[in-house]
Amino acid sequence: MLGLVLYDLMEFELSLKFLREALSLTSKYYGAKSLKHAHSHHVLATVYESKGEFQLALQHEKEANLIHKKQVGENSDSTKKSSEYLTRLTEEAVILQKAISHITSGKPSARVSPPRFPIPSHHVILQQLNQTCGITFIPLR
Repeated sequence: MLGLVLYDLMEFELSLKFLREALSLTSKYYGAKSLKHAHSHHVLATVYESKGEFQLALQHEKEANLIHKKQVGENSDSTKKSSEYLTRLTEEAVILQKAISHITSGKPSARVSPPRFPIPSHHVILQQLNQTCGITFIPLR
């Protein structure tokens, strides 16, 4: 939880320290193939994405996606969301690589769009905190 709060405060390095420890603890207490472990991988992926470290973000989200597929199947909402996030991360990694290649080539050419480095939204952080703590909101109709 502290890693998520630090992420919300944009203290990425300190956040990563706590989140990597949380990943280790979820593996130890829940197992490396548990949905809690998948959630830890996903949170790490979002922090690495915010830092622009797309290779590490992709690595963690791929692991989360594999766990989701094995635990709840290809057609579950959580697996689909993870797959969509993987696709978006891959696209952003390609944009970043193109921008780096363009800058290092020194050739004048068409403008390359810069990659996006998302800043954490309070709403998303709150959702992740709720999921971490096991809090589920059921909408009343």
